[in-house]
Amino acid sequence: MDVTEAKILLKNLFARLEAAQGGGYSLQGKLTDDEYDALRIAVGVLETASTQPVEQVPSPTKSLSKSPTPPPLLPRQEVGPHSPPEPTPTDHPTPADRSLNLDTSVLELNPAPENIRLCLDFGTAMSKATLVQDGESDYDDEIITVINLGEFGDDIEDYKLHSAVYIDDDGNLWFGADAEEYCGRDAPDGSRQLLDNIKHWLSLGQVDATVDGKFNPTDISVTYADIILAYLTFLTWSATKALGSLEPPPGGYPRNLNRRFAMPCLSGPDFKEVQYRLRKYIGEAQILADTFFTEMRAGLPLARFVEAVRLLRQGGVRDYKFVREGITEPLGVAGTLLNYQSENSRHMVVMVIDVGAGTTDFSVYRMHVDPERDISIAVEAANSTAGVTEAGNHLDLALMGLILQACGIDPEQGIPDRIQWYLQRHIREFKEELFDQGSILVSLPDGSEASIKLEQFMETPGVLDFKNALDKTMVGILESINKDWIDLIGSSQKIPYLTVALTGGGSSLPMVRELTTRDITVRGKQIRVVPTKNFPTWLEEAHSELELDYPRIAVSLGGARKKLIKQGGTATATAGGVNGAPVYDDPKYQW
Repeated sequence: MDVTEAKILLKNLFARLEAAQGGGYSLQGKLTDDEYDALRIAVGVLETASTQPVEQVPSPTKSLSKSPTPPPLLPRQEVGPHSPPEPTPTDHPTPADRSLNLDTSVLELNPAPENIRLCLDFGTAMSKATLVQDGESDYDDEIITVINLGEFGDDIEDYKLHSAVYIDDDGNLWFGADAEEYCGRDAPDGSRQLLDNIKHWLSLGQVDATVDGKFNPTDISVTYADIILAYLTFLTWSATKALGSLEPPPGGYPRNLNRRFAMPCLSGPDFKEVQYRLRKYIGEAQILADTFFTEMRAGLPLARFVEAVRLLRQGGVRDYKFVREGITEPLGVAGTLLNYQSENSRHMVVMVIDVGAGTTDFSVYRMHVDPERDISIAVEAANSTAGVTEAGNHLDLALMGLILQACGIDPEQGIPDRIQWYLQRHIREFKEELFDQGSILVSLPDGSEASIKLEQFMETPGVLDFKNALDKTMVGILESINKDWIDLIGSSQKIPYLTVALTGGGSSLPMVRELTTRDITVRGKQIRVVPTKNFPTWLEEAHSELELDYPRIAVSLGGARKKLIKQGGTATATAGGVNGAPVYDDPKYQW
């Protein structure tokens, strides 16, 4: 950080100060890392100053608590290999002053290498991405890189990017952690809200609904589909920046790197509709990320973004050949288990349960691992894929209701905006603390307090509904697939039980873990259920640093690997059956 940038940050910091009762000043929110660095630089400059005059900064007043145009949290000049540098923040042109030229050069690049893939996992709460470069054999020497999206997106953790968008009062788009910060700065009373859980609108099938005024204060009409595309642009920009910082193959990682994408478990026309939309949006997002390469972290004007989308689509449908398969989230998880070898058997029938923030997704696979013959194969059971909306957000709402009840607030009579905004911003932290500590004490902005114990929370209707929905879906899937699958489990020592693999941000919840250590009855037959290891052995040996993050990155990690389990009707009966072997392209792939 240079002195000029520090000076700009300090001016912005002074603009955030408010006159306090009884004299002095107060500061809403917290200092960013850059603001702290700016203060440190200022101290150093003052210590070494001689006769140079110091620029006077006007005393803050109440009117300075919110500047007309909120400054970027981390102002910087992002200069990409295909984008011109932006003017400095002191001479930043207005949207009307800037011409808009789409950067479509990604469509003119030579095809990217087929042995390298990127998988994007656009999540309800957090998004992830993984890069895999194939080795000489199927798995043993592949190169796996979980992309540090947060390094450039300035988010909470390196591997995760907060799935949030905020439109400020001046019509600028902010993303990720910046979205939260600016929402809190603009509307501490909760009168304005940021758009998180945006992926949920895909599952609801209402992406073409118009975003209302609480989220969009401008007169520019946008839909949730537009907001999803804007966020995917930020996700793509973060991935592009991160890839540019890695040790590249000859010529660097190309921007048209082949990519897969995760999507929720849907059925029939809904699956095809969402797959079509996401494939299109991810292709468009690369062009938009290239076009706005220098503007993504500086407050992207909504008007410019909408105009860019109009220009992008006015020429008809474009062919984004670098956007490949859309995979269900359980399918991605299953990809991480292809090297997995059970403690007792190399043959498994596995149910994957991915517990995210917006949905919980299920699917069933038969797997066989034989390291001596270098065989790792799997097939999906037909009609075994399903998703339910009971997930992490369901528990968030249940806890929010319990807190409101303890504070004497009736949601039917209306929740004060400031309290609703405060709970929405912190409810996941409260939930994690409750499960970790066994109790929490929550103080709301109006001064009321709620003391919640874990035992109390576990007995609320919302938690019981969540638990019952997971159990009902799990058994229902096993009841609905071909009976031969059920006959296969326990029919011999080869597959003595049903194995359950849990992933996703909610995989460690106690009511979710209970699904994996019990006996269940399916079609009148008692089946033993056991869990997989929390962290697959092969990853433990090759990438031990990923253990803590594995539940959340499993989808993108497995989805980027060379072999992708074919989804949808691959095994109507028994994945080859008890009496015979399936037919594969390679004759060595036999059960």
